Amino acid sequence: METTGLCSVRDKISCVFETTVVHESSSKKRPEQSFQVVAAADRLRPDAAFLFNAQSSARPTEKLDGTCTAVRQWNGRPWLWARHDRKPSKAAEKRFRAATSGRRCTSAGGDEDAFVWNVETDFKDVPPGWTAAGSGLPDVAGHIPGWVPIDPKSRMHCWHLSAVDLEDPEVALVLQPQTNSSGLEITLRPLADLDGCTMELIGTNVNASPYRIGSRQHPIHFLVRHGIMPITDDLCTPESLMDWFDTPAGAVEGIVWHCADGTLFKLHRHHVSLKWPIERPRLITLPVVVNLEAGVGPDFIRSHKFAGSTLIQTMCKLNGCSFPSLADLKMDTV
Repeated sequence: METTGLCSVRDKISCVFETTVVHESSSKKRPEQSFQVVAAADRLRPDAAFLFNAQSSARPTEKLDGTCTAVRQWNGRPWLWARHDRKPSKAAEKRFRAATSGRRCTSAGGDEDAFVWNVETDFKDVPPGWTAAGSGLPDVAGHIPGWVPIDPKSRMHCWHLSAVDLEDPEVALVLQPQTNSSGLEITLRPLADLDGCTMELIGTNVNASPYRIGSRQHPIHFLVRHGIMPITDDLCTPESLMDWFDTPAGAVEGIVWHCADGTLFKLHRHHVSLKWPIERPRLITLPVVVNLEAGVGPDFIRSHKFAGSTLIQTMCKLNGCSFPSLADLKMDTV
């Protein structure tokens, strides 16, 4: 499986089109979010124009609907980290809303009237171990993207914890394309092999389960490396993107382009007023096989009890089984 050239997420990813942030207008993606990002499909960002050059080496990949995670060192061990944005205090949020109410703020910056944050005093305290994901500066929404190590005792991280076994040696339950096949495979990967990568946690209890994975009684969650799901169609022009989203291959939440210099660009269906979630996303049209040893080898599977993850223990009972789609993978009969 080709993994070279895959980038990790640091700061918020820029849309390929020029965007505006509309305040006092609830997000179509996150109803609790009191602003939305709107793209102008006829105005390509100048720094994204090279993506549609025939000689471009940028890789378009499927954007998955989950929650962002990272694998990084924590107390000398490879560990899973959850996304945790540092948000402004109530007083600072009120000033920000007052300053931006009734006008649109460009995400490109350079506005001399832009609101100025005081990073030292305007933001809430963060959990122990929190670290900024990128520059450490507020984004256009007033949040500072960051990471926090998952806590085995925290209910907030229970779904993150279900997809990993943090007993030494630490492993993750991973969904990835199957080698030499158009389908998917569920396998185990040592966290040490994923150190420095960012991943998407998807499953039953993440974002209302747009991929219909598992059930309330038997939840299932996977980690998916960012960029691992390639888009093989030729997205040759910006104008072709809207039509592409109407094809079976385009039944995805969005596109993320991975560039050789580590830069990322994205396009979400909501940016261009397209519906998400949809009835039949591409991810659940693909066959899937449980092939746990693909990432760790058969000896590893035989010699470990995976006491740190009930989900991985259950997956071991399904090892070698194939299913028409992720939606058909059920734990009820195991």
